[in-house]
Amino acid sequence: MFEQSYQAIKRAIIEGRYTPGFVLSERLLSAQLNMSRTPIRQALQRLAQEGLVVRGPQGAYQIADISLEELEEVFLIREYLERLAVRLAAVRMPPSEVEDQMYRFDSLVEELRQGNRINEFDFVVELHRAFLQQSGSPKLIQMVENLNAHIHRVRILSNAIPERVEETIAEHASILQALAARDPDRAEEAVKHHMRKSASAVREAYKILRQRWGELG
Repeated sequence: MFEQSYQAIKRAIIEGRYTPGFVLSERLLSAQLNMSRTPIRQALQRLAQEGLVVRGPQGAYQIADISLEELEEVFLIREYLERLAVRLAAVRMPPSEVEDQMYRFDSLVEELRQGNRINEFDFVVELHRAFLQQSGSPKLIQMVENLNAHIHRVRILSNAIPERVEETIAEHASILQALAARDPDRAEEAVKHHMRKSASAVREAYKILRQRWGELG
């Protein structure tokens, strides 16, 4: 129940359903998720450790704000961690896993070009998680996962930029091709290029997000 509540609340934060400062009521969350307050409370404690929520002056949990400076710092750290991870994965990732990811990628591209973008965000997250897992470094995986939550709050908006769709397709194709070739240098360069393009798109998305938060707030 804890994991279910944690993932549900985290997803709502990432998708921007709550604005910074919004108070998360244990009672309301309990009713919405149809579970007791204990797993809700545990989930909020975990999200506080990750920096997605903070304790307010009355002791209640509130949605944390995020600044552009914080995002810049997170992207810089994440880039270097993922470059290391993909180098390790290029050597360790089983060919069958690469083939599976390439098959899923081809299916996604076909859907995207037919106008169906429902699974894009989940696939991109899954692909990055796949080569992180294959890096064989649990500490590295945990560090990147913690950073990703902050980036995804804004990144999900950057996917709405039309030209970014084709760019993202090309960037992830390059990463997969490098993994298939078991080429660490090429894989690292592909991730570096992707991360820097993503950072630029997120900066633009952040402006949209701040405006949206202002309208909702």
